[in-house]
Amino acid sequence: MGLHAINMSSDIRGKRVLILGAGPVGLAVSFWCRFMGAYHVAVTEPEQLRRDSALQFGADMAVPSGAPAEVLPDIEKEAGGAPDVVFECVGIPGMIAEAVEYARHGGEIMVVGFCARPDTLVPLRP
Repeated sequence: MGLHAINMSSDIRGKRVLILGAGPVGLAVSFWCRFMGAYHVAVTEPEQLRRDSALQFGADMAVPSGAPAEVLPDIEKEAGGAPDVVFECVGIPGMIAEAVEYARHGGEIMVVGFCARPDTLVPLRP
């Protein structure tokens, strides 16, 4: 699934990537992003053990999940800008909207996590 997600996105070589969630799917995406030549791979994840795993799978940084306004400045500082591509690998309501907040203007959002409950997306952003 991780490789398929990468193949469905645009060419990630040289791009700044953010992965929301470091479960099995997020870890696979992290591995393939690094393998395919992403410039910088960041992961957000609430659990420390999974953040550690993300680093072992090729992420440059793994930070605790939080509101984009709190987390994004650290990612931008380390990566040299906002993410070009955001992979949503959590699959709970609200995560697609959160992915939009993380991505740079004109960036790409890849929804990989399966959300079994209804999710409302109102993509309003100046």
